[in-house]
Amino acid sequence: MEKYLLKTFVPADRFFHLHRAEITWSKLDAGHLHGYAEVFWVEKGDLFHVRNGVGELLHEGDVAWLRAGDSHAMRNTGKKTSIINLAFADSVLSSLERRYYSKSTPAPWKCPLNHRINHLDARQIVKFQNLANVLAFSPQTRLSLDNFLLDLLQTISMNNYHNITPQTDCPEWLTRAINEFAQKQLWNLTQQEFAKKLAGRSVEHVGRTVKKIFGKTTNELLNEYRLEKSAADLCITNKAVLEIAMDSGFDNLGYFYRLFKRHFNESPCRFRKLHQALIFTFTSGGKNGNCK
Repeated sequence: MEKYLLKTFVPADRFFHLHRAEITWSKLDAGHLHGYAEVFWVEKGDLFHVRNGVGELLHEGDVAWLRAGDSHAMRNTGKKTSIINLAFADSVLSSLERRYYSKSTPAPWKCPLNHRINHLDARQIVKFQNLANVLAFSPQTRLSLDNFLLDLLQTISMNNYHNITPQTDCPEWLTRAINEFAQKQLWNLTQQEFAKKLAGRSVEHVGRTVKKIFGKTTNELLNEYRLEKSAADLCITNKAVLEIAMDSGFDNLGYFYRLFKRHFNESPCRFRKLHQALIFTFTSGGKNGNCK
C-alpha cells in the first residue's frame, strides 16, 4: 500500500491542504497509508469507508479523523457523494490533544468509529461549507488551521454535551422544524403548534418520530431547547430567574425549577453562581442577577 507524505503536496511554508472531492467510484479503491493527519466530513450522500481494515458506513454530516500511520480506502454507495477533507501535520492533533483533552474527556479522533459526537447536523454542514470556502482563500498558516480546527472541535464537542442535535436518521422535515424552533426562538409554541405549524405533520406522527429518533416526547425535546436557552441567559445576563423562565417559554416558575434541576443537576440560582464568576452590570448596582 502506497504511503502518502504531506511534503509531496504541501509546500514547506504552508501548513495544510484543503480539498473538496466527488466520490464517484463504486468499488473500494486501493487505499493508501497516511504520513500525516486528516479530517474529512461527508458533505453530501453516503460513503463506505475502511480505516485500518475496519469498515464503516458514513452518512451526510459524519466526520472522520485519520492519524499518521492509519490506512484508509473508500467507495460510493450509489448516491451522489462529496466530501471535504483537510490534511495537516500529525503534530497538530498531538498538540491539540495535550492542550484540550484528557483520559476522562478523549479527543474525537480517540473515539470509536461512527461515535455519535463525530457528526454535524444540516445547519452545521452549511456552516463548515462556508468556513471551508473562507479557509481556502486564507493564508495557509498555522493560525488559520488552528482557528478552523478549534471551531470544528468545539462544535462537535457541544453536540456531545447537549445531546439534542438531530441524528443522521432524522427526517429532513423534523430537522427543519427543530432548527426553525431554536433559531427563531419560538419558545412559547406548544407541541401541537410545533407539529402543525413547523413540522406540517399530525401531532401523533411527530410524537412517534421524535420518540423513535430521540427517545423522548416532543414536549421533552422542546423543553430541552428551552432549558439550554435559559441556561445561557443565566450565564451571560443579569436578568431575574422569573424573567428568564418566562422568556424561555415557561409560565410556571416551580415547573421551570424542577425541569432545570433535573436537566442540569443544579438549581437555576446555583447554576448561575457556578458559571457566572463575574458580571459587570450598569443596571443593578453590581448585583449578580436576582433569583426571584
